[in-house]
Amino acid sequence: MEEKVGFNGNLALFRACAITLIVNLVGLVAGLLFSVGQDRFFLASLWNALTTSSLDDFIGMAGLFIASGIGIPVMLGFVAFVAAFALSIYALVKKKVVILKIYAVLLLIWIFLQTLAIDPISALDEGVRQIGAGTRIANSLMNVYIVVAVSIFFIESKRAEKIVDVGGNLNLGLLRFCAAIFIVSGLNGFANAFLLQSFSWTYVPFCVLIVVAAVFALVKKNSMVLVAGSLMMFVQIICSMFQVAMALEWNALYFVNVAISFILNPAFVACIAAFFVEPERIKRYFQ
Repeated sequence: MEEKVGFNGNLALFRACAITLIVNLVGLVAGLLFSVGQDRFFLASLWNALTTSSLDDFIGMAGLFIASGIGIPVMLGFVAFVAAFALSIYALVKKKVVILKIYAVLLLIWIFLQTLAIDPISALDEGVRQIGAGTRIANSLMNVYIVVAVSIFFIESKRAEKIVDVGGNLNLGLLRFCAAIFIVSGLNGFANAFLLQSFSWTYVPFCVLIVVAAVFALVKKNSMVLVAGSLMMFVQIICSMFQVAMALEWNALYFVNVAISFILNPAFVACIAAFFVEPERIKRYFQ
C-alpha cells in the first residue's frame, strides 16, 4: 500500500531516499571509526588513560582539549551528526518530506564545496593534478547523492506516483530512482577506471552492462530488467570486494572497511529497492 492518510506522495520513494540518507550518515561514522581504529597505539594510549586516570586528570585533559581549539569543531561535528541522524529517523517515521528537502539542499551544497576543494597532494605534480582534477569532476558530476537529493523533490510530484502496468502495480518513481542511481554509478565507475587507468575484467564490463540494463528498464518501464541490473550490481560488489581483499593480502581490518564502504552506499540501497518497484510481479517470477 503506497499511500496513507496524511501523506500525499510516493511512500516507497520517500523511504528509499530517507534510508539512503541514514545509510550515508552511518557510513561516515563507520569510516571515521575505522580511521581511528587503524592507529592501535592511539587506542592503547586511550585505553590506558581511561583505566589509570583520575577524575582530576579527566577534567584537566578536557580543559586542555577545549583550550587547544580542537574541542569546538569536534563537538560541533558530533552535535551536527546526532541532529542529522535524529532528524532523518524522525522524518522516516513521521513521513516528513520537508526535513528530507532541507537535508537535500545541504547535501547539494556539500557536494559543490567538495568540487571546489583543492587537493594539496595533487597540486604538487602536473600529471597527478590533471588526473586528480578529472577524477574530482567526474565524481562530482556523476554523483549518486545528486540523484538522491533531486529525487527527494519529486516525492510529492505527480510524475513519481504509482501507475498500473500490464504486469501489475509498477512504482514508476521508484523505478526511475533506482535506474538513475545505476546509470550514474555505472558511468562513475567507468570514468574512474578510464581516468585512473585501472581496468578490471570484472569491474568495467559490469559497469557497462548495468548502465545498459538501467537505461532499457527506464525507457521500457520494465521492472524485471531493473532487477537483473540489481543482481549484476550485487555480483560486481562481491567481485570488487574480493579483488580489493586480494590486493590487501586479505588484511581483515581493511577488508571490513572496504565491505562497509560497499554496503553503506546509495547503490546498495537501490539494489534492494529495485525488488520493490513491482513486488507482486517479481514475487510471482521468483516463485
